[in-house]
Amino acid sequence: EKLKDTDWLYISTLTGKSGELLDAVAEFAEENGISVAHNPGTTQIKRGLEGMRKILKTLEVLILNKEEAAAMTGMEYSQMAIDLKKCILCGTCVDVCKPKLFKICDGTIMVTKHESCIKCGICVERCPTQAITIEPWADNSDTIMKKLYEYGPKLVVITDGSKGVQVYDGKYRYLFPAYPAVVADTTGAGDSFAAGFLTGWIKKKDVEYAIRLGSANAASNIEKVGAKTGTLTLAQAEEYINAHPMTVRKKEL
Repeated sequence: EKLKDTDWLYISTLTGKSGELLDAVAEFAEENGISVAHNPGTTQIKRGLEGMRKILKTLEVLILNKEEAAAMTGMEYSQMAIDLKKCILCGTCVDVCKPKLFKICDGTIMVTKHESCIKCGICVERCPTQAITIEPWADNSDTIMKKLYEYGPKLVVITDGSKGVQVYDGKYRYLFPAYPAVVADTTGAGDSFAAGFLTGWIKKKDVEYAIRLGSANAASNIEKVGAKTGTLTLAQAEEYINAHPMTVRKKEL
């Protein structure tokens, strides 16, 4: 009865007998107008999209890492940075890319040494036909995010460790590289991100603010040993964001 008065439920990994409660929790939340965020575990992911349909359609926020998202959908992410159907071989990307990742060869465009990308975003901004779909440093999860969105979540959030995070809201894909951090212990990094992201979303309903808050909390946490040692307060997270100005890349899909 007390839960009926809450505004939000955050459901993390459910194992064993607790996993059987998921559908009932989804039904309860829907009946009582409660917003739900879910970070599924292995037990839920093995159910697949159809097995998770009931809970997915009730979610405001779904948070998965890249591998979990691929497993749940049965789809693969890729390093496809260029839509060859849109590319006119104008050479703009070749000219503007400082580390020279783009190469025109035998009538086509190629990307080499993805790991050398400096994350400036200029290639995407300058491409006259929008053929460059995503910066070379990031894996392309667009089809996966769209498929997950079809099942009901209002926000699909995919984390990718040192490669940062991608969010899809049904219209735009938000891409954000991880804040630079000296890694001491990655334990709790995903939970730290989720806590910060949800705090930002609940507070402002602003995807970019939520991404920055989650990323700041995760970056702080992995610089300390222990699952919660580096957890930031809201004021500390906002101070971190101000001290580390970085752009959220927003692209309509």
